[in-house]
Amino acid sequence: MYIKDQQEYVIHDTKFIQRFHIVKKPDAWLIISSIEHDKTPDTLGRYFTEAEAKDVLDQLLKALINGDNLFEMPRSLNQDTYERKKDARTKRKGGS
Repeated sequence: MYIKDQQEYVIHDTKFIQRFHIVKKPDAWLIISSIEHDKTPDTLGRYFTEAEAKDVLDQLLKALINGDNLFEMPRSLNQDTYERKKDARTKRKGGS
């Protein structure tokens, strides 16, 4: 099965993925896939509540069990209201 990540930039092949995890970050819950212990995991989706992340992980499990060919990670319910600071200079004070 193939999984299209939430931002629709990457397609993951589940033949090579060993595990799917839910990881808590300070501002969100992430669903990640890991291939091996020493490899960097890939983020499949970002969600704002633990319940929302668990629901999506359950949907992914059902798609894997049913043998679906494609699963698209759904957008978070609150994704449009989230504002992210992308400018590193906002924290700087002073300088030349």
